[in-house]
Amino acid sequence: MMILSNIETEGYGRLNAKFGKPFKELLQTITSYKKQVIDRHGQIENEELFEQFLKDIEANNETLLELTRYTIEGDPIYWTIEYDGQHFAIEIDNREDAFGSKTVENYQCTKLDEVVTGSLIDYNFTGCDGDFDINLLSVEKTTEASTKLEIPNINLVIGDQTIKIYKGAYSWSSFDASTGETTTTMTDHASPNQMMETVQEIEVNLNEPVEITFDSEPTKVEFNIWNESGITSTYYSLEEIKETGPVIMEIVGYWNESRATYVTALNIE
Repeated sequence: MMILSNIETEGYGRLNAKFGKPFKELLQTITSYKKQVIDRHGQIENEELFEQFLKDIEANNETLLELTRYTIEGDPIYWTIEYDGQHFAIEIDNREDAFGSKTVENYQCTKLDEVVTGSLIDYNFTGCDGDFDINLLSVEKTTEASTKLEIPNINLVIGDQTIKIYKGAYSWSSFDASTGETTTTMTDHASPNQMMETVQEIEVNLNEPVEITFDSEPTKVEFNIWNESGITSTYYSLEEIKETGPVIMEIVGYWNESRATYVTALNIE
């Protein structure tokens, strides 16, 4: 195996078979991963390939999907799905699964159903030989906020007061279906303590009714309490906050792979 370098002083070198073969296999694995969907316990890689597969099915176009799903123990199970415009031919290779059947299984199915359960979308093959369903993938439901570059607005009401909130830094990913590309926009911002230097704290009582809503519901929310040095504590609901007196609160919302922050200044009774 020959390795070429763009650094003139290095010239080129060779790897003998002992080292060249595993390196070649590694490169082949990396290359093949770019052509297939990878499912690592719900974390989907190359999801755009799956989106194209669904579009082809909707248009009744012949298509092929290659998928590797990893078990909890880290063993790969290889899937190959061929669609001829009417039927699905499914091959599931379990031979590398230590706790699997160690076989290659083949099925014929007529339909791929989409079932929404909470924040997940289950894609299940139905109309299969043997009259049972086969789960293909379970993916996190794409929220409206994660498909376009609009940072969700937030509304916080404590008692009868609507709290003034300031948007901070964010990292936002959006998928362009026309190009099949995901782009991420990141912005930096002054730290929460710097943002609130000239802002008057709002007096609140957290024992009063608290309501917090977003334009698009996040998958997770964190509440960071800041002082002049940085974060002093983190909570996962407003009811948990123990601090009293003047505080700077940073609200962090998560939408799949996107993240946005919001800041306010409170004087907690």
